[in-house]
Amino acid sequence: MISLTRNRNDSAIHANFKDPKKTQFERGLLEDQRRICRHEIEKHDFQSERWKPSKDQLKVETNDKCAYCEAPTSLVAYGDVEHYRPKSIYWWLAYNYDNYLVSCQLCNQKFKKAKFPVRNNRLRAPRVARNSTDAHLDNLAGTLGPDPLDSTAADTFRQLHEAERPLLLNPYWDRPENFYAWRADDTLEEVELVPLPANPDSVNFVQAAHDDYGLNRQELQNERYKVYAAFRTFKQVLNDPGISAATRQLVQNQIVRMMADDAPFAGMIRYFNPRL
Repeated sequence: MISLTRNRNDSAIHANFKDPKKTQFERGLLEDQRRICRHEIEKHDFQSERWKPSKDQLKVETNDKCAYCEAPTSLVAYGDVEHYRPKSIYWWLAYNYDNYLVSCQLCNQKFKKAKFPVRNNRLRAPRVARNSTDAHLDNLAGTLGPDPLDSTAADTFRQLHEAERPLLLNPYWDRPENFYAWRADDTLEEVELVPLPANPDSVNFVQAAHDDYGLNRQELQNERYKVYAAFRTFKQVLNDPGISAATRQLVQNQIVRMMADDAPFAGMIRYFNPRL
């Protein structure tokens, strides 16, 4: 996992996440929540076509990789528009752009699902009751999540994230390199995600990543080792005083390429680079 940056330019964000649709969709969520309180329906009927248009831009921001495991989604699957905060718990954020990222189907559907462990109190849901008036719902509509074009509102939402302190890192808001380290096993030919020694608190975040993102699933450890082994070979070549200047430059360029945002498992390579 590496840090990601969300593009807040108007041209990058689909109309579904800007007014008037943002307010319209939130009004529908509030109406359904009132109906749930009245026992008229059992649960929300979320409309996936409302968040699907975000996928193209989100894939650009993740460089066609899973935002969690960094495996290339374009090679094996199209990837999912992932609700970071599960919509089954945080229903009011179901159509909120700042709650989306792209993940592979394994991280999303097999492991994370609706899991979302937090250290502190969960974000508060909007106050909706069976007797909530239409005027009350109208006042709430448009305020359930930040306007994606409003950087100030986004900063406020990030502060709420930090106050809630989810144990599952969000690469748009958290800095994974402050929590995640890597350990290579040459006998098993695996690279395992482990806590960062400099951060004793990282143990809890790595455990959550193991349990709920599946970041230590066997196939990932094996694929990471292949990339790590190539990287280590390049580093050993650089230590050979007999190579030519041209070869040295080629190898250095390749290492830089392996740490680029669009490279598979770049976070792992960035961790190992100063350590070998």
